[in-house]
Amino acid sequence: YQDSVRKSRRADATTELVRTAQSLERCFTINNAYNHSTCPTGTINTENGYYTIAVTSDATTFSLKATPVTGKSQANDAKCTSFTIT
Repeated sequence: YQDSVRKSRRADATTELVRTAQSLERCFTINNAYNHSTCPTGTINTENGYYTIAVTSDATTFSLKATPVTGKSQANDAKCTSFTIT
């Protein structure tokens, strides 16, 4: 049962990764850079709080990495320890 719950909670990470990537793409369209001051930076918490998203960017590239929050049930998800978009 716990594996099924963890699997369903992975959507928390994937949803926020896509949302943040879209935000970065819009920012690039407007400012011609992913690292403009109005673009997402740093660490973002997912909506349900199971993951944190680390945003790394420069002018022409970005990387997003979702990792489970320590102490939450997703930290025990050995089948998916992180998600990344570049």
